[in-house]
Amino acid sequence: MALVLVLLDAFRSDYVNAEDTPFLWSCAQEGEYYKRVQPGYGFCERTEILTGLSPIESGNVLAIGHDPANSPFRHARGLRQLAAAERTLSALSAVFGSFFRERVIAWFRWRLDCKLRTSGSRMSTYRIPIHLLPKWRLTEDQRDHREAGAFSVPSLLDRLTACGRRYSYDGFTALGMEPNGSDHDRLLLGSRSAVNPDIDFVLLYQSRADAMGHAHGPRSTELKAIAAEMDQDLERFTHGVLRDRPETTFVFLGDHGMLDVIARFDVFSKVKTLAKECRIAIHADMLVFLDSTIARFWFNADRGHSRLQERLLSSPDMLRHGSFKSTHSSCTDAPNANRLYGDLLWRADPGVLVFPDFFHSILPCRGMHGYDPLHPDSHGMCIVHGSAAVHKQAEHILLTEVHGILERTLELS
Repeated sequence: MALVLVLLDAFRSDYVNAEDTPFLWSCAQEGEYYKRVQPGYGFCERTEILTGLSPIESGNVLAIGHDPANSPFRHARGLRQLAAAERTLSALSAVFGSFFRERVIAWFRWRLDCKLRTSGSRMSTYRIPIHLLPKWRLTEDQRDHREAGAFSVPSLLDRLTACGRRYSYDGFTALGMEPNGSDHDRLLLGSRSAVNPDIDFVLLYQSRADAMGHAHGPRSTELKAIAAEMDQDLERFTHGVLRDRPETTFVFLGDHGMLDVIARFDVFSKVKTLAKECRIAIHADMLVFLDSTIARFWFNADRGHSRLQERLLSSPDMLRHGSFKSTHSSCTDAPNANRLYGDLLWRADPGVLVFPDFFHSILPCRGMHGYDPLHPDSHGMCIVHGSAAVHKQAEHILLTEVHGILERTLELS
């Protein structure tokens, strides 16, 4: 029996309905339907799926961590000159408007990524300040998930390999993975693998809901249209596979949801003002990393950082838009024994976008994820369809529980 996991990035729970996604809706009514899937805190959902470990258990919480000794950019040369060139390009292109400026900087970063990839780096530079690149590395994707022992426990992929069983990862995704085309290209790759009788597990990735949600918002007409298009594509894909391999089971998984952006907050400008007042130099006496919904801080204990930390913790602007959490605490959403994720973490309130951040610097998003996982709009969904599915509905499961569903269907438990 074959299993096909279709990971629908940011496919929110309410996207499944009879009007917009009739195929997925019918699969949900006939098979197993987990209406709400709650991810763990952070941005490392694939670890949860492949291992069943929560972020606190795996140590994979946020996608990028502070680790200069293992940064893929630690030997890169000429970064300050490249940073100066980017600033010049940004200033010149701004004359023609934000959209043109975004295209120019995106092109510059693409060229920079190509140059650094020839030196062996698998990590994109995103919009991380170029001179700071040697400070960071990937976390969840530091190692290729297909490598033995890529996680702290044997993953589903490890266990299949140990049993002499084959899987296909060609249509899946990872940060640093070589590009494998569009959603349609990945569906084609998945079709070829799924009908191969020697392959037991096919992993596929679909990105359109995430991209459209970021660009237009999760409640937009554009998102509804793309959800309907994806539904039709999945119906054709599924029926095509079942014609050649009728015993196949499909798991359609929305790994998390997305919220409308209702406010933007320039964390860096606020921090820079407070640091100046405390006579502390950002990037020299302290480091800041800006995710779209999270700001992280590393302090140099020799530079009198305590006053700045106190100013941050009591800042009305910071507290009006979010809340602080010590990354050394024992709370379940902030494991950080080696300072990988910072000394102090600020989390945006639902709907507040950190902008600019180290991923978006010119055009802000209208939808974002990575907020409190308890918020209902942060939830994805899971549908099991095919020969191994049972007729069952559940209101809520954790994303880590999807691992058990896959394990059971693959007969690994």
